[in-house]
Amino acid sequence: MGIPTTLITDGMGASLFSRGEVDALITASDRVTLDGHVVNKVGTLQLAVAAHAFGVPYHALCHEPDPKSPPRRTCRSSTATATKCCTP
Repeated sequence: MGIPTTLITDGMGASLFSRGEVDALITASDRVTLDGHVVNKVGTLQLAVAAHAFGVPYHALCHEPDPKSPPRRTCRSSTATATKCCTP
């Protein structure tokens, strides 16, 4: 596509965001609930929060909402619930 990109590890984001070295954060997503919330695995939240803190636009690559996904209010951080929300 001709767009220059750089792949980094999860732990490098905040440092690069703070120095203005990142134009945008793009991640995948596991699911999107019918009420529009993006569900992903560990690591994405810290990057999204850091991007917001440093004014870096964040985009999640998503498919259409999954009608089998429970709404956000039922997705908590426990392993059992996260598995229910993230497992197709």
